[in-house]
Amino acid sequence: MSQRQVNSKRSTLIDEPSKMALHEITIMDRQCSIGKFSAIEGWKIIHKLSKSISPLLGSFKSGDIAKGFSDFFSDLTAEELIALIRQLTSVCLVDGVKVSEKDLSQYAFTLQLCGEVVKHNFGDFFSQIMEAIVATGQQLKAEG
Repeated sequence: MSQRQVNSKRSTLIDEPSKMALHEITIMDRQCSIGKFSAIEGWKIIHKLSKSISPLLGSFKSGDIAKGFSDFFSDLTAEELIALIRQLTSVCLVDGVKVSEKDLSQYAFTLQLCGEVVKHNFGDFFSQIMEAIVATGQQLKAEG
């Protein structure tokens, strides 16, 4: 096998979502299977999410949920939001098939599914951010 074939095979293995780590969950009476992103794809998504989700988490922690959602959606253009939803749902099956446009038209379902994808793939990363926000809030309260 040539070096090019080895590199090509390695690239394919790295870029495919893991089929070994499926998370099964029922959302709104629909069976959802959520896979893992490859490392590179995951880092790209973390980069996108960090810009919008970090302030959202802070708003949730402070109790200003409406402001959090307002900030989250205003930080993304419509095209960026759609691209992010498609990217997040690319590792999902709904009732055994890939996510469809019809699935995405059910907005509450789509938001819950995206939330589960983030938890399954990045829960450890964002839980650390949440812990830092809580610690900062406690420190400010103690100083205040």
